This record gives sequence, structure tokens and C-alpha cells, in this order.
Amino acid sequence: MTDGYSNCGKTGSGVPFAKSTHNGQNCGVADLNGLMYEIDIGMTYMSSPGAFYVAKEATAMKDFTSGVSSAIDHWGATGVAAMMDALTLPYVTGNDGWIYYGNSSNQVLSENMSGNGWILAGLGFPESVDGLSAAGTNQFGKDGLYRYLRDQLCVLSCGPWDVTSGAGVWYSDLYGHRASSHHSVGLRSACYLV
Repeated sequence: MTDGYSNCGKTGSGVPFAKSTHNGQNCGVADLNGLMYEIDIGMTYMSSPGAFYVAKEATAMKDFTSGVSSAIDHWGATGVAAMMDALTLPYVTGNDGWIYYGNSSNQVLSENMSGNGWILAGLGFPESVDGLSAAGTNQFGKDGLYRYLRDQLCVLSCGPWDVTSGAGVWYSDLYGHRASSHHSVGLRSACYLV
């Protein structure tokens, strides 16, 4: 159902509702498939030294602040050193553009229980270039990964409705910057029981 703005979907209006959630149940997260970009904190890129970083397992997302100079800032050398670990993305070597999830019967996500492969799987990223292709596969909705080396990277996922078939739960955009702004970017609230 449209929400009235440029034929964008109204959150939670999928019928049957459970088929629009991440787990196929009414208790699932709804409308991840191409309704709006989602902001994914916990990962960034620093042009110096030229590396991706991901939040340490012990880091709570609520502890990050938005600056670039303190030990709890998501962006900037001090916060990255204190709260993140280096991450290897073997298929992002420059401003490489689009590539899509799935490549014939090749494995896409790592089965590792620790290390770089485990982190990549948790982020929803393929373990190697072998799981990516120019066209993708239906198993991953033919969703894409936009590969770019952006200082102070702010990862976007899911994609807005106007990206059409390239947007979905596996869509990831490594182009966003922490100071960027756009009308089709939002977030989802989460509550964690402690």
C-alpha cells in the first residue's frame, strides 16, 4: 500500500503481513525489502591507513557517538582504534562499483565460527569474490553490493523503493559518508534485553 509519497510503500502494509518480515512471522522486522535505505553503524573505512573496520564484539552500538576525535566516536582514528578491529573485504579493492550476491552454486556466506569469515557472515557480506557475480542469483534476490572506498564510511543497506530490483535485504552500499543526507534514508529501532 502506498504511503502517499511518490508511491513509496507504507511500513507494515504488506499482505499477508508475516510474508513481509525477515523471519516470516508477525514478530519479525517488516519491510526490509526495498522500502528505504537503512543506516548500519558498526562498520567504517579509513583512507589512512586504507582499511575497513568493524565494531569489536564487546562494543555496544549505543556507546558510539557521531564525532571524529574522541575514544567513543564512530569515525576518526581515536574511536576506531578504541572500539573497532580491522576487517578484510577481499572483493573491494577500489571504487569498483556494483557486483551482485550469488554466483551459480558457489558458496556465498562463510560457515566459520570465528575470524574474518564469521564477521563477514554476520554483516551479511560474502566470504570471497567467488560468491559474487555480474548478475547475482534469485536466492539472494539479485541484490547488489556497491563497492567503494569512502573515508568515514556510513554503510547503507536494504535500498529504497526506487532502486527497484537491486534493492532488498542483501543490498549493501559502501558509498555513504557520515555527513551525507537523503530523503530515502532512515533507521529501525531495536530493543535488546539485558
